[in-house]
Amino acid sequence: MLKRNKYEEQLRRIMNALAASVQGAADEELIDEARRGQQDQLAQGAEVRAVLRSALRDFSERKLREARRQYEALSTKLQKNEYHLPATAAERRTLLVLVLDQRPDIGSVVFTAHHRDFSELSDEDVESFLRQLKELGLLDAQVQPSGE
Repeated sequence: MLKRNKYEEQLRRIMNALAASVQGAADEELIDEARRGQQDQLAQGAEVRAVLRSALRDFSERKLREARRQYEALSTKLQKNEYHLPATAAERRTLLVLVLDQRPDIGSVVFTAHHRDFSELSDEDVESFLRQLKELGLLDAQVQPSGE
C-alpha cells in the first residue's frame, strides 16, 4: 500500500507541474506544440498501420508457408524412397498408360488438364506421376496388360 501511495503522489506532482506549465504558456506556444504533436501522432499512426499490415500478412501467409514446407518434405520423400518401377523411360510411360487405361478414375483426380496429353509428358514427369501413384497405393495391385 505504501508503494501505491508513493506512486500516486509522484503522479499528482507530475500532473500539477504539467498544469502549471500549460497555465503559464502563451496561446501561440500551446497551438504550435499541439501541431507538432499532431504531426508526431500522424507519423506514429502510419508506423503502427505498417506494423499491423506486416503482422497480418505474416499471419495470413503462415498456412502457405506450412503447406510449402509439407510439400517440400513430401517431395523429398518421394525422391528418396525406392520404388520398383520399370527400368526404362519407355517402360515407365507404358506402365502409366496401362494404369490409366485400367483405372480411368485416377486420371481425372491425379492429372491436371495440361498433362492429359501423355505423349508430351517428360520422362521425369512420368516417373514422378508413377512415384506419386505408388505412394498413394494405386500401383500396389498387379497391373496386367488388358489384352493378356
